[in-house]
Order: sequence, then C-alpha cells, then structure tokens
Amino acid sequence: TEQFAARFAPAQSEVDTMDAYLRAAGLTVTGVSGTRQIVDATGTPAQVAAAFGTTLSRFHDTSTNRTFYANDNTVTLPASIAGLLSAVSGMNDLPAATPAAVPDGGSGPAGGHSPADYRSIYGMTDLESAANGTGETVGLFELDGFQQSDVNQFTKQFGLPALTPTVVPVDGGVSASASNLEDILDIDAVDALAPNAKQVVYEAPNTDAASADEVAKMASDNRIDVMSSSWLDGEACESATLDAMHNSIAQLVAQGVSVFSASGDWGGHGCGYLGDNTTVTVDFMASDPNVTGVGGTTLVNTTGTPEAYTSESCWNESATVTNTVNTRSGGGFSSIFAK
Repeated sequence: TEQFAARFAPAQSEVDTMDAYLRAAGLTVTGVSGTRQIVDATGTPAQVAAAFGTTLSRFHDTSTNRTFYANDNTVTLPASIAGLLSAVSGMNDLPAATPAAVPDGGSGPAGGHSPADYRSIYGMTDLESAANGTGETVGLFELDGFQQSDVNQFTKQFGLPALTPTVVPVDGGVSASASNLEDILDIDAVDALAPNAKQVVYEAPNTDAASADEVAKMASDNRIDVMSSSWLDGEACESATLDAMHNSIAQLVAQGVSVFSASGDWGGHGCGYLGDNTTVTVDFMASDPNVTGVGGTTLVNTTGTPEAYTSESCWNESATVTNTVNTRSGGGFSSIFAK
C-alpha cells in the first residue's frame, strides 16, 4: 500500500490531481482520508517502480535477524505532482513503531501498581470525585489488539466500573498478538485514573502507511477529547509518515484535543529497538511540538508502602542500551521541529 501524504487542509482539486496520477500509473486507489491529507493506493512492484521512480528489493538485517522489503533509492516524482506532496510512504514492510515499556513495583499483583497507588502517589485522592474522567473521551493510538476478558479482569480486580472500549479498526484492523501488552496497558492506565471516561481504541496494522491512516482517522472522526500513544520510533529511523502524522496531529490540536505520547525506552538513542545504539535521536510522536511527551520515572521509598516514596528520578535501569533490553526514559532534541 502506497500513500500520498498531502499538506495540511489540501484543496479537493489537489486530491483529484493525486488520484488521477495514481490511476494513470496503473495503481488502484483504495481510499482518501476524511482530512483529505492521505490517498491510499495499491499496485504491483512494477507499477510502484513506474509511479515513483524506484524499485523494491528484499533485504536482511543481521542485527535483528529480520527480512524485509524496501525501496532501493529515494522516490522521484514529476514536478506537476511533487509540489502537492509532503511524503510518499508504504514502501517497506518494517514495523512502523514499537511499544514503550513500563517498570513496575507496587501493591498490586506481582508487584504492579494499583489504581489506588497511583492516586495516592500523585496526590489525586482528594480529586477522585472531580477528576475521574466524567464527560471525557480518550482516544488510544494502537498498533495491536486486546482481549476484552483482560479488561474485565482488571476492573474486577480493583473494583472499577465495567468498561467496554469502543474499537475502531483502521485499514482492516488487527488481531491481538500473543502478548498484546501495549493495548491493555494503555486501557488499564486510563481506567485507573479516569474510570468514568469513555475510551475509543483505534487499531491498525503495524506499518507506516496504516499508522498515518490511523491518526488521520482520529482527526477526521473528531470524537475524542484526549489522544494518547505509547507507540514510538526515533526521528532518524522514522518513515516518511512522520510529516503526514504531524499534519493530522495539528488538526487534532486545532479541534481542541490534548495529545500525549510516551517519550521512549532508549534514552537518547530512539532507534534502539532496531539495534542502532549509537545514533542520537529523539522519539516521535513525543518530539512533535503539538504533543506532550511523557517520560517514565522510578519511585524510591524506604517505608515499604509504594505510595510513600522518598524520591523520584528518571527511569534508567542500565548504562548500556541494547536491542533486546528497554532500559531508560527517552529524551533529546528534535532534528525536525524547531524549539
């Protein structure tokens, strides 16, 4: 699946021009986002080569033992169409993002923090009646699925109201993986502190094209008050969807949505999940100026009760980052967006 990612608020005539170019190249147009920023199309490798001036080959990454296909050289486009675009994505089948990890250590099962722990730790006990999510809708950006039975078990375990999140599949949606950690973690985290909020879980395949489609769908639906994402990728290894996602995030913010993202798991090496532990790069979406990046912290206490901590510091478990161990909260300066 290939994408033309248009600039913010394109005219319909520009979308029509992109559509006509794709069809003339023999590609099949499969959809246009509600924001008119993205046009999806499919085609054979030969059609892709003709339309975008590149060829597709299969590669093997020995550091991660991963085989994938990707374009051999930079996309080229005729002047008549290039000025309308910010990016062409979907040229590879690499995962577009990876989920952030969360350290544990609380009064819940297996040492996890309970909702009561969090409310006490962050001084929210007196706000439970006023700040419980009533009247708010939280949209979760996910690239995996979840089991409703896990949600049911969480609410039962901690005496929370029953919750059945609304699921919005994008690009066909995705079935829950064997671990399906990230979706359920995000759902439970929101439920722990805002149990009365509605939750809309957007789910798409873990590809760059589907990621851009998902954020565009969240913007065009215009049904959420808060967006949260724990999926991220270093700017230096981010695909061509970054600009398209930035445009959709800008529209969400213009609609009054507060957008939050985990800051990452590899400190200043945002491409660590790919085995790149040397390139200094910050993670996106946290680096976007319209997004509040939220880093992990470590709570230290000597009292034996999780909520009575004596200090709080940046989550940093090791001095060495590898492609198999998530060790520290992400951070850094963007090389794309101005301060």
